[in-house]
Amino acid sequence: MQINNALDDLIGSIKESDIYLNYKHILHQVEINGDINKLVNDIKGIQKQLVKEEYVNQSSSIDDLEKKLKIKTEKLNNIPLYKEYIDASNKLNDLIQSVNQKIQLYINDLEI
Repeated sequence: MQINNALDDLIGSIKESDIYLNYKHILHQVEINGDINKLVNDIKGIQKQLVKEEYVNQSSSIDDLEKKLKIKTEKLNNIPLYKEYIDASNKLNDLIQSVNQKIQLYINDLEI
């Protein structure tokens, strides 16, 4: 039971961290932003079309779709809120990776 309590404390600490709270705040803003959602859905649609076209080897369609995908992706990446979201997501992932590495080192040092 000590391990479960320690894990609950660790999870609680992460959820109370500024990094996590900032991420959740920005995520909510992204989720309600119509422009970002439309671009993301457009990009997903183009990616699906690309996979289909690559499967049937329609090279002329592939070039057009790749151009559309590049334009939509650049447009999405130039939205300040989306940039903030990516940065916040990367910071949260870094925090989780750091915790994971520390747990791995601790377990390795136990020499079980």
